[in-house]
Amino acid sequence: MTDDTVGEAQLIEYFEHIGIGWERHPTIGGMNPDFAIDVAGQCVVAEVYEPELRLTGRVGTFDSVGKLRAAFEGRKRKQARATARAGLPYLLVIGSANSSITYDDHAVTGAMFGRVGVTWQVDTGTGEQLTEPRLAHLDGAKTQPTMNTGISAVALLRTFNPTLRRLQEAWAAADPPATRPRWPDSTFEERVEFLERRQRIADDVAAHGEFDAGAQCSRLIIYRSPWARNPIPMAFGGPYDDHFGLMEVVDDEVRAGLVAQGVRRVLVPGPGVDDG
Repeated sequence: MTDDTVGEAQLIEYFEHIGIGWERHPTIGGMNPDFAIDVAGQCVVAEVYEPELRLTGRVGTFDSVGKLRAAFEGRKRKQARATARAGLPYLLVIGSANSSITYDDHAVTGAMFGRVGVTWQVDTGTGEQLTEPRLAHLDGAKTQPTMNTGISAVALLRTFNPTLRRLQEAWAAADPPATRPRWPDSTFEERVEFLERRQRIADDVAAHGEFDAGAQCSRLIIYRSPWARNPIPMAFGGPYDDHFGLMEVVDDEVRAGLVAQGVRRVLVPGPGVDDG
């Protein structure tokens, strides 16, 4: 038996898959974060946070950014500070097992750099609009030049089926997009025939051992803080990971972008089918 949460267990599988050593609940500056991991001979501290966000099914709103802000406060903030004082990088890993939604880029960048919104300048005297509206990070940033500098990066923990790409390729070869029945131009019989053909292809690919509906692999989408006191080594990461980092700062506005990809990232199925 184990007391690991879903996210912690998935992260352990991730560590073992990419072949790095790890220690459970190390003592770092009087604190006991979830993991200490060995990245090319350098110790990196990792902590898992799985916020609870349950949708009620009633009309209303929900706030994924607000839930993630708690990851930068309380005990986890103390852990990050203790880790920074020890001269070690601190990775905050976000799991979605306790949430009705899968946490995404919007939630993470909103918590790190401020909620995403629209801004423009106006003449305070006349109210005249002086500039064109543009997307920007607004209030509530939890990582800033003088705030939470002990947090080196935040990572989204995702699971996907590494064999699903083979099935998708078989489907695409048999039915190019231009030949697929489209609503409402196709008949009911055409749509049923299409779905039955897809099932036959899936059965055939599975029978040949190329597709396993139960296969699962973990990966990370890593967002590096530009103000980290101890940055995460670039050597860290698995073959399916995405790495986002500082691209430029324009008028005090942080602009982050994709700075590195795992060598097998292109094999991860597209949006809508890659998340667990």
